[in-house]
Amino acid sequence: LAYVMTRYRETHDLFHTLLQMPTNILGEVMVKWFEGIQFGFPMCITGGLFGAFRLYPKQRELFRLHLNWIVHNAKHSRFLMNVYWENYWTADLRELRAKYS
Repeated sequence: LAYVMTRYRETHDLFHTLLQMPTNILGEVMVKWFEGIQFGFPMCITGGLFGAFRLYPKQRELFRLHLNWIVHNAKHSRFLMNVYWENYWTADLRELRAKYS
């Protein structure tokens, strides 16, 4: 369990990049939804659910627009926790998105 949680912390920021989500509250909530669906971690699920309550009205509108996209990608993309991202530091980001989405 310790390794899984360490790996999660190591890769969380990469998911922001892969999903093109900023590191503001809206981006964090969207990434938490993705992680919650992909990994099933309770902290991600609760962070995605309760984090959405903290969004401003404009952010909620964007959240609603992107939620179906996030859910679809989380369900249909490869399991990203198992990707050895260290092997891809020099890879083109568009190729990574195509490969793992």
